[in-house]
Amino acid sequence: MTGSDKQEPGSGMVMAVAGLSVAVATTLVDQASKWAITSMLAPGQVMSLGPFLQLQHRQNPSGAFGLFASLPAGLRLPVLLALGLVAVVAVVSLSIRWLSPSRPLAVCLGLVLGGALSNLTDRVAQGHVVDFIAVHAGNHYWPTFNLADAAITVGSFLLLWLTISGRRREQQRATAGAATIRFQKSDDDNSARN
Repeated sequence: MTGSDKQEPGSGMVMAVAGLSVAVATTLVDQASKWAITSMLAPGQVMSLGPFLQLQHRQNPSGAFGLFASLPAGLRLPVLLALGLVAVVAVVSLSIRWLSPSRPLAVCLGLVLGGALSNLTDRVAQGHVVDFIAVHAGNHYWPTFNLADAAITVGSFLLLWLTISGRRREQQRATAGAATIRFQKSDDDNSARN
C-alpha cells in the first residue's frame, strides 16, 4: 500500500458491512421476485410485457445457458452446488483480501455474492433455479434469466471495469512519478553545473 492508499481505521469493516448489505438486499429482492413469478405463472406460462420482453416461468435445473444439461441428473445438482459454493467462497475471499476497499468494490462484490447465494438457495431448496426474464428480438431469444443472474453479471462487469480503471490510474501515477523524478534530477544536474 502506498501513502495515498491509507485507509481510515475501521473503513474495511464499514465496506464489509456495505457489501454484505448489498448481498442480503440482492438475495431478498431476487427471492421475492421468484416468489411473485411462481405465484403468478405456472411453469412454462408466458406473459408478454412488450415487443422485446416477456415473463416466462422456467425451472432451470442445468445451470447458466444450459451448460450442464448433458450431465446425468444425479450428478448435475452436486456439481452445480459445488460450483456455487466455490463462487461464494471466491467472492468472500476477494472481499477479505482486497487491498483497498471502496464503496464501488463493496457494491460489486455484494451483487455477485447476493446473486450467487440466491441461486444457490434455489438449488438447495428446489433442485432448480427459477428463471423468468426473457428478452428477445423477433424469434431471437436471449437465454431466460433472473434478477440474481443480472446481479452477478452487472457486479462482475463493474468489478472488471474497476480493476481495469484502477490499473490505468496506477500506471498514470507511476508515469507521473517517473516524470517528476526525471524533472527533479534535471534540476539537480543544472544546479550542479552552475
